[in-house]
Amino acid sequence: MLFLQSNWWDLLISLFAPRESKWSTNWNQYLDEVTLRSSKPRIKLPDLEKNSVIYLNKIWVATDYSSKIMTDLIWQTKRGGQWAIANEMADLIKITYDKFPLGIPSPSLITWAPADPARLSQRGYHLPELIAVKLASEMNTKTQELVTKNRSTKAQGELSRQERLNNLSKVFAPAGSINKQNLKVRTVWIVDDIVTTGTTLNEVAKVIKKQMPWARIYAVVLAGN
Repeated sequence: MLFLQSNWWDLLISLFAPRESKWSTNWNQYLDEVTLRSSKPRIKLPDLEKNSVIYLNKIWVATDYSSKIMTDLIWQTKRGGQWAIANEMADLIKITYDKFPLGIPSPSLITWAPADPARLSQRGYHLPELIAVKLASEMNTKTQELVTKNRSTKAQGELSRQERLNNLSKVFAPAGSINKQNLKVRTVWIVDDIVTTGTTLNEVAKVIKKQMPWARIYAVVLAGN
């Protein structure tokens, strides 16, 4: 298993540039090893309209989405039916976070950006949820669905900034009531696979903040622009 490898860079290279794989071609067609070794996670703040309220403390991004490697990896997982790759994605986030936490506190609860109903029906699984469940298991913490999406929307990447805000109007809702265990939660991670502006993640955090105003909310994302 990839997550048993001790060298973080070996894991990154094995995951992003496998020499033989049913979901990838020869690794030499992708980024070279030097480029992979130079990649590092980063902190991102939501890029919102002026005077918008930011509910997220920070967004932690594991790697860059602009490379062909990452684009192919996520495409194959979300649209190619290779859902098992989600386990290795969670491993990558965990190992990268352990090496580069960048001031993000460890979670007391992990949740995920909710699934679009139409895309969930089409694929039969939700990548951020798969990553979140595996990540919570590796970090020995709880996972819980906190937010649902009550209708399908256009993909955010296809829209302008203002269209993204309109697209998400009144689309998220609490998944259920808060229980006694939630009162002990101090740090919530929202897991997602891709972040562009952070508009969606901030709207999800808004719902959580109304339920759990005492909690610090961070987004932990596999890849970002």
